[in-house]
Amino acid sequence: MGDSEIDADAVVDLLAPEGKLRIVVAVLEESGDEFNPARIYEHDGVSKDAWYRYRDDLEAAGLLEEAGSIGNSPLYRVPDGLIANNLRAAFEGASN
Repeated sequence: MGDSEIDADAVVDLLAPEGKLRIVVAVLEESGDEFNPARIYEHDGVSKDAWYRYRDDLEAAGLLEEAGSIGNSPLYRVPDGLIANNLRAAFEGASN
């Protein structure tokens, strides 16, 4: 696969199923801030179960990183990086 080709399987793994995609959108909407899991599953269509099911996938993809904790609750943030920045731009473009 050349440098300019898109790995369709990797994109599908990152954004499917719909529950994971909704979490990706919610996480990108929270970017710039540290957030606890409750802020993500307060978004429409995001369940607590889905958050815990897909959180590790999003961390592995570079869309999420643990940023500390408050009490017993972990805090997360979206790291600056090519994947998060490009997805944010794509979602913003689709919203216009």
